[in-house]
Amino acid sequence: ALVASVTGTGVPPAELYLALMLVSEVFRPIRDLSGAWHAGYLGTSAVPALRRLGVGEHHDTPGTSPAGADRTASPTAALVLDDVSFAYPDGPPILEGVRERFEPGTVTAVVGPSGAGKTTLLDLVLTHLSPTGGQVLLDGRPVRTSDVAVVSQRPVLFEGTVRENLRVARPDANETDLWEACAAAGIDQEVRTLPTGLDTPIASAGASLSGGQRQRIALARAVLSDRPVLLADEPTSALDPASARTVTATLARLSADRIVIVVAHREESLDGVERILELSHGRLTPLLDRSHV
Repeated sequence: ALVASVTGTGVPPAELYLALMLVSEVFRPIRDLSGAWHAGYLGTSAVPALRRLGVGEHHDTPGTSPAGADRTASPTAALVLDDVSFAYPDGPPILEGVRERFEPGTVTAVVGPSGAGKTTLLDLVLTHLSPTGGQVLLDGRPVRTSDVAVVSQRPVLFEGTVRENLRVARPDANETDLWEACAAAGIDQEVRTLPTGLDTPIASAGASLSGGQRQRIALARAVLSDRPVLLADEPTSALDPASARTVTATLARLSADRIVIVVAHREESLDGVERILELSHGRLTPLLDRSHV
C-alpha cells in the first residue's frame, strides 16, 4: 500500500526502496551507540571525541575518567553496600537498608524473581541511579562509573572488526593487550581461527558469531577496560549448556583480581558459582556460600 501511494505521487518504487535502505543504515549506528552507552563503555572515552565534533556539552564529574585508565581502587578492594535504600519518586521501596560486602576472588550471584529489584541494584552500582539512603562504596569511597564494566545478556557488538569491538573499552590498546584480554576471556584460540584474526569483520549485533563467542568477546572487552568491578547481567540465559559452563568458568577466572557480580533469575542457571544471594522484599539473603570452604 505504501509503495502504491508513493508511486501514485510520481516517486519510482526503486527510489523509495533506496530511501528506506538509507534510513536503515543511518539508524543502525545510532542504535549501536545507544547500547554501548547503556553498557557503560561510552560516556567516558567517547565524550571528548563528541565534544571535538561539537556534539553536546559534558561537565566532568567523578566517574568520567577515560576508559582503561589506571585503577583508582586496590585490586583487593571490596565493594560495599552500606545501608543502601532506594525508591522511585512516589513509589514503594525497592531496596531497604541493604548491607552487603563483595570481595575479589569469588563470583557472587544475585538471584530473584522479576521485579525484585535486581536491575535497580545494577544501576546503583553503575551509578546510573543514586541511593535514596546509604552509599555504594568501593575501597571506602563512593563507587564511580569508571570503576565498573558490564556484560549483558545480549552483548553490544558493532558492525566492524573484532579489534574495533574490543578497542571500544580501551582505544589505545596494543596487539599484546588485545590478545591477553582474549586469552583471559577464553576466546583467543577461536579468534585465531577466524579468517583474518582480530581484523575479521563482525556482522551487526554479532550475528556472524555464536552466542558463546559474543559473550566471551564482551568479556574480553571487559578485561581490557581493566575496571575493578565486573557486572554480568544474565550472561548465560541465552546460551546452550556447554557455552554457559565456559562463560561461568571464565567469570571464575576473572574474579581472581576483580569483583564479579552475576545477576540471574534462576539459581539453577548458576552451576559452579560459589556464593549466591537472593534479592527479595528489598533485602539480600544468603542462599549459598562456599567461598571459604
